Amino acid sequence: MKIPTPSMKTTNRFCIDGLSMTIRELTFRGDDTPPLGTVLGELKREGCAVMIVGESRMAREAMSQRLFGAPDKDRHRVLLTPNGDYPVEPWLPRGVSPSRVRTVSVRESERSATATRPDSPEPRAADLDTALEELDTAIADTQYPFDPGVLRIGVHTADALAEAYGREQALSFLEDVIERVRSRRGMGHVHLNQPAEHPMVGEFEPLVDALVEVRFPDTYQPEQRWYIPQYGYTTWVQISPSH
Repeated sequence: MKIPTPSMKTTNRFCIDGLSMTIRELTFRGDDTPPLGTVLGELKREGCAVMIVGESRMAREAMSQRLFGAPDKDRHRVLLTPNGDYPVEPWLPRGVSPSRVRTVSVRESERSATATRPDSPEPRAADLDTALEELDTAIADTQYPFDPGVLRIGVHTADALAEAYGREQALSFLEDVIERVRSRRGMGHVHLNQPAEHPMVGEFEPLVDALVEVRFPDTYQPEQRWYIPQYGYTTWVQISPSH
């Protein structure tokens, strides 16, 4: 993970649209740490990626809606899905039509139906290369300049990629995706449908700048807490609905 040194001078300019004021002002548990919004503002300025972990699909949907940015902002949104039938709308901010979002389907079952044998890795590698080519096309097909945070990319899901292609190829693929996000000063989020203590989280964590742990407790309101290595954990707070 790369963690820039926070600068209060850039906090307002590079605030994270889509995240509530409560989240921007959230603090870490340690003493003398900056607000989460300050740290995220610096990450946004340089381009960043976060990983959303947790077994609650509804909580991950709510977090995805936030990280894709405020619906009233001009954002170039791209969603990578495991197949062409994957439901897109639940992951988008309210008011953002799926027709306004570019989707890239890895389509493992369609492209590499014969690649389920452990002795035939080549079709799988080609499958991911094709997905990266389609992602490059989706990124290039935009009318917006790539100011910080304009490009928003979501990936569903790291564990699905690992199951289909093996962890080594999944890690390599996600590294390539995140490199594209950072080089264009975008914001990416990768979903991992596992609890924070699962071994896969430790394997994929070095790829990203922050972890967002989500849950759906008995209060019936999805919650989040952030983890950034340099500062540790925040407290748990609700994920407010996107507007």
